[in-house]
Amino acid sequence: MPANSVTSRDASKLARLWRAHGGSVTNVRRTGEIRFTHPCFDAPLTVNGRRRDAPAKLISRLNQLLIRMPSKH
Repeated sequence: MPANSVTSRDASKLARLWRAHGGSVTNVRRTGEIRFTHPCFDAPLTVNGRRRDAPAKLISRLNQLLIRMPSKH
């Protein structure tokens, strides 16, 4: 596992990281879902916005982003 990989299941923390790496987070109207989009991925990822934990697919995509676009810190 890379040193900068994400293991947190906190959805709000992952949303902040997603935005920090150039992605956008949008509320899907009237469904309670949240859509994560990023230029590096063809298809957006839609997750349940009513849950506090994040699905494994979101963590996987964020880790892929961290590998492609390492942090500048």
